[in-house]
Amino acid sequence: MRPLIKIDVAHLKGRYLGTNLLAVGMDDNNQIIPLAAGVAQGEKVESWSWFLGKLKESIGDRNDMAIISDRHFAITIACKIVFPRAFHGYCCCHLMMNCNLKSRKHKALFWKTCKAYLVSDFDSAIAKIRSFKPDAYRKLEEAGFDKWSRAYRPAKRYNYLTSNIAESINSLTKNVRKVPVTMLIEYYRELIQQWYCDRRYNGEGEPPADALTSWASAKVNDRMIKSATWVVRGIRHGKIYQVRDSRSVHTVNLTEGECSCRKWQLSGLPCGHVCVVARFSEMSNCNHWAKGWFSQTTLKRTYQQLVHPLKEPWETPGDVQVVLPPAIVKRQPGRPKEKQRIRSQGEEPRIVRCSRCVVQQQRITNQMLARRWIMTKTMLRWMM
Repeated sequence: MRPLIKIDVAHLKGRYLGTNLLAVGMDDNNQIIPLAAGVAQGEKVESWSWFLGKLKESIGDRNDMAIISDRHFAITIACKIVFPRAFHGYCCCHLMMNCNLKSRKHKALFWKTCKAYLVSDFDSAIAKIRSFKPDAYRKLEEAGFDKWSRAYRPAKRYNYLTSNIAESINSLTKNVRKVPVTMLIEYYRELIQQWYCDRRYNGEGEPPADALTSWASAKVNDRMIKSATWVVRGIRHGKIYQVRDSRSVHTVNLTEGECSCRKWQLSGLPCGHVCVVARFSEMSNCNHWAKGWFSQTTLKRTYQQLVHPLKEPWETPGDVQVVLPPAIVKRQPGRPKEKQRIRSQGEEPRIVRCSRCVVQQQRITNQMLARRWIMTKTMLRWMM
């Protein structure tokens, strides 16, 4: 699978409070795969550092790794501490909400800016945002163009702009986050067990070496169709070509694995210019120019491990130290519940005295007096 991690957080509900930390990835067939889940007291630097540290012990560290999240300061600091060599990018959906872009026109212009592959296209789109929404442009500039745009990013982001897949897992566990922590973690384990079983390759023998996954193959075929009318001119046979599409002219360097449109480098799949070069060179397909994590062989290795259930009942060692339950130090979000609330008009208690003996009777509210008067009046009507 691609060295891509998307992290997000969700708050636990009900009696058991806390924060659910989550890290997910994308497999070779563009399917969600949970990588790690944990429970912490809050979204702090210590919590994220501990969570990402445990994740690093399992998957290691790579130079081409990318992490996508929102702009929470704790995540930014923890990523610099635990994964200093990884590229940390921001989720464009969260960034759009932070910039308060609500109209359809402004949203379309923002996404055009995010998805621009070339610096010239990006500069043209960001100039329009600067003229329409100066405050939004200022926030985008403060966040750093290299953190969210395709055109200025210094490292690979594997063509992903948002952390929505982590939000999808949070939506899936909406009701489960009310249960105790052990049941929540068991739910994640059962979810991974079921997904691994459903996605495991059950065919006979090994898949073809250059066979792509169904999602990647559909992407390449779509680009082959779109590039059917493009014109190819050779620069150096078998290495460098010039391709004229419907809008501009681009250069494909097969030796370096680069195209001037930058889609091939950033996505890992051959762009339309590479596809038309393959057709020009009379090749049967261009699968060998795709990155290795899009092959069916890699997909098979991703799900070859089995996920077994835990033993029931649990074997508890006899020398386990008794640990007190964690104290919730952080103030919970929302208005605190107060038992002594201020009474509304008409709810003030009223002291009722007997008109004959002038003896103080029990405290009773005006609402109860009104209810008794209605009942008495109804009984009098029924008797008449």
